[in-house]
Amino acid sequence: MVAKALNLPKSCTSAAFILRVEYEKLLYAYEQKHVWDRDPQHVAQLFPADRVKRIALPIMRAGDYDRRSLSSHTPGMSPMYALPKTSSRPRRQAALAATNAVASAVSDDPYGFPVFPKRSRLTGLDEASLSPYEEQIIDDEIVNDNAPHGVYVPGQPGEKERVVSALWSPMHDDVAWALGTLNALSFDARNVFVAQEFPGILDALNEVLNRYLEDVMRKRSYGVAAGIEELDLNAPRDIEMAAVDIRHAGHDLTGPGIGVSRNPLHEEFLRSSSLQQYPNLFNLADPIAIDRQQCATVAVNVLRNMSFCPRNAAYLALSPQILGISAVMISNVGVGANLREGLVDMWMNVSPVMTATPGSPGHTVLMACVKLLDPFKEGAEVTRFTNIGEVLARLAASPERNEAAIVSSFPELLPRVVDMLSGRNRRYVSAGLAALCNFSAFDWPARDAIARVPRCLDRLVGMLSDTEFAPRAALTLLNLAEAPNNRSVMITHEAALVEFAMTPSPAADTVASILFDLSDD
Repeated sequence: MVAKALNLPKSCTSAAFILRVEYEKLLYAYEQKHVWDRDPQHVAQLFPADRVKRIALPIMRAGDYDRRSLSSHTPGMSPMYALPKTSSRPRRQAALAATNAVASAVSDDPYGFPVFPKRSRLTGLDEASLSPYEEQIIDDEIVNDNAPHGVYVPGQPGEKERVVSALWSPMHDDVAWALGTLNALSFDARNVFVAQEFPGILDALNEVLNRYLEDVMRKRSYGVAAGIEELDLNAPRDIEMAAVDIRHAGHDLTGPGIGVSRNPLHEEFLRSSSLQQYPNLFNLADPIAIDRQQCATVAVNVLRNMSFCPRNAAYLALSPQILGISAVMISNVGVGANLREGLVDMWMNVSPVMTATPGSPGHTVLMACVKLLDPFKEGAEVTRFTNIGEVLARLAASPERNEAAIVSSFPELLPRVVDMLSGRNRRYVSAGLAALCNFSAFDWPARDAIARVPRCLDRLVGMLSDTEFAPRAALTLLNLAEAPNNRSVMITHEAALVEFAMTPSPAADTVASILFDLSDD
């Protein structure tokens, strides 16, 4: 990953070795002194001089070697560095369970009981003497130990409440099981997943996203202590743990994120600030952050799956918590791109039934869309503008609910939508044209404002020569021509419109209707 970020050539087959050596020379001592407050002279080197030398070793399988015998075959090599240590980063059970649940969502039977590894029998137990009933008791105990959540049973009373309660649990495995179950249920095409039947599900999913957003905004005040990579994922989330090393009080260091001032009342230990104060300098993703990101990914997928059902879409459109946090996450470039795309897809499915009037939950979405169309906002890209344009087009398709709110945003919104008409990406242009076409169906004052946006009419007339965009562009011009105040503005394009009306095309009849409206006194 580091080699890729540094754009090292692929021909460099020893990139990992070279980077590790350079890391020790350039950054290792600095990190030990100024971050961990250690003495670099007393910290074990990552690469002793003997290890740097290339030594031919016989090929062995893991577990088939003995360090003492290996060091005897390689004189001068320390047994501690005989073979590279395997990675000590733990395999997070909660994240793994969530990932497996996502995979099981596309299986033929998403409700099948999970397969867990068979634990060995107790030492000294004579299995041959056990009766079938006793064997069943032992098997049940093993299953309960490995799968404390059991399995979701559709139709059984209390099951839906149990899933939502697991989302609020401080246990990582509980949250992962609940998210995996909801992901499978919301994806299953055989049954309609109705969110209203799961009381409090939106509030619980909102809490999962809030936990992830806390890490993105670097507001978490606890983490894993330095040097402690193993984390008990079944421990409560709110246990306060040091984010970096515990240092003796009296170190009078200063600096962003590392300062510890002398405290005469507590001369034993003080905890330093989190390494989250150092963005983009170190790998700050501890097991808590990775687990939260995994859970947020599944939660966003659940919300997206839910939104495809019209009944769930109407339910999501009335949730200020979900729409509010989704607006924050989509606007934050620190959030993963897959999460932002999933939430925008949810907006697209919900926007046809959304109300964007001030004070309603949908107004937050409308204001976020206006800001996200700003080309100078961080993270500007064609995909973002395209998706937001489609959301605005669907909001404008319900003028009886959203016309007043959209028209109030015209001073900022219209120039940005008109600029989309001159793009090179056809889907990008189509999204802007769809939004503008729906805007043109508003009342006459709104149509007057659209026709007077600089370059708007020129671009719409120019799109009449494109067979794909011509029908919608002609319909937009027809809506604008119906407003009496626009006839004096549009008459300057009369010659071009006559030419398009006389040329056989999908929009010829619509252009003729435009000329008829312009000639009407």
